[in-house]
Amino acid sequence: MEQTPKFFDSAPFPLIENGQIIYKSLARARISIDVLLSELRKEKVEDIQKVSLALWEPDGTISLFLDPQYEAVTPADMHLATNAFTFPKTIIKEGKIDSKELHRGGKDEVWLKNKIKITYNAEVNDILLATLDNDDTLKVFFYK
Repeated sequence: MEQTPKFFDSAPFPLIENGQIIYKSLARARISIDVLLSELRKEKVEDIQKVSLALWEPDGTISLFLDPQYEAVTPADMHLATNAFTFPKTIIKEGKIDSKELHRGGKDEVWLKNKIKITYNAEVNDILLATLDNDDTLKVFFYK
């Protein structure tokens, strides 16, 4: 059996450890400090010292792990009850009603048109995008 070359089987290696940049690893990854800082900004990390570990992955991406004291607090951390995530249904796109999605949400076109007229004093063709969530909250975005 032929062995896979090491190039394809490489392990991730650290670019940042405990808030310190490992310059030799930047050279090994062939990226500049500017690229590293850009990747940190994309992840909304403004301070290198908040990073516990940043790994250069074999596919050329960077995985970041914040020091636990800088991680966001979640409802689970606070033992708070949450609602299940639901994705809102797109019921109007570019002035056209998606009847299938509207009916899937348990509504009809009469309900929708009345809701738009009463709430927004508008017509369907005035709307760029409208969504409906499981709580029957209608969000409307108009053409500008």
